[in-house]
Amino acid sequence: MIKPETSVPKALIWGVGEDLASAQTSIEIHSVSMTLHIDETERPAFVDQPRLVEVTVSSAGDPVGQAKLELSANSGLIVQAECYTNESGEARATYIGETVGDVIIGVKAIKAGFSAAASEVEISVVQAPPSTSDQPLLFGLPVRVLFALVLISLVGYAVMSARQTLITRIGTLLRRNSGKVDS
Repeated sequence: MIKPETSVPKALIWGVGEDLASAQTSIEIHSVSMTLHIDETERPAFVDQPRLVEVTVSSAGDPVGQAKLELSANSGLIVQAECYTNESGEARATYIGETVGDVIIGVKAIKAGFSAAASEVEISVVQAPPSTSDQPLLFGLPVRVLFALVLISLVGYAVMSARQTLITRIGTLLRRNSGKVDS
């Protein structure tokens, strides 16, 4: 029998048997609270690119394993979501934003013997920076970068060669003017 007028559910148990006196007792039923934490890094999600969402469930500082998770997002997709926490109370999911803006990711954790816990976090979805992956690579560097390095090297060599040639000619001119001409 559960008494709805109290905040703590109570049950009345009684036993009856032959040659036994009847007895009854009342017990209180308490659920243990859980704490739900969603990673709250300032890192944004990029449009059409996966972003890892990490969830941790604990109770009184101890991890809660095998808590069932329900994830939701008001925009975009949640894929590759782990439905239950591991023995460390952790689970992961991947979020993919579809449009630029702010999105709210909600998580609800449920486990028998525990009161349900819910939390949400707001993540910004931004346009991804331009990719360099479409540029041809040589030795793992974009060809434009290698071209710039070669050009800088050639200019440096030309300057050093011109400097050496100029120093040699100035030396010859100075010796000629002082009357010491090389034969």
